[in-house]
Amino acid sequence: CIAGGVSMMFMLLQRATSKKITAFFNLVGIAIFLAIVVPWIIAASVKLPGFVLNYFINEQSYRFFNKRVPHDYHNGGFYYYIPRVFVYLFPWTLFIPTFFGRIRGKIAEQNPFKVFLWCWFLFTLLFFSLAADKGDCYMMVGTPPLAILLGMHLEKLLRENKYHVFAGLFYVLSGIGIATSIYLLLI
Repeated sequence: CIAGGVSMMFMLLQRATSKKITAFFNLVGIAIFLAIVVPWIIAASVKLPGFVLNYFINEQSYRFFNKRVPHDYHNGGFYYYIPRVFVYLFPWTLFIPTFFGRIRGKIAEQNPFKVFLWCWFLFTLLFFSLAADKGDCYMMVGTPPLAILLGMHLEKLLRENKYHVFAGLFYVLSGIGIATSIYLLLI
């Protein structure tokens, strides 16, 4: 679901031709996928009666809509993952505000790799934010593209000799370290 959604979002933003979108549904690729997946599902169904119903309906669909039984998972609001993404990539997330300069040109004219990474991150964030079930491990699928984008951005800042941004980060982290040390000494 995630891979398909990310791919479709990317192709739409890149204004892919209908030929490219049709090629996405390659029959050979689908046959290979089914050849790998179906035997596993059959084996699991033989070993565990009711597996298909439980796995696809209860564990996937019902969990997404907060109807799973038993209700042994965490719920949260739409914003649940936003602060967590900042924590996952800390201290590098302190550079995120430097991302949002003026975007020049149309999305379709941007670097396709960066557009794909943004699609990957944003689709994953939106998908799991819409789900009723929340789990920190779910966004592990969406943080690698943001980490790559941050790394590319930091490399660009270094190439452009914008060391003052790194100095600012050093001061912020030093301040956090000093404040944490003082707090730990006082408790």
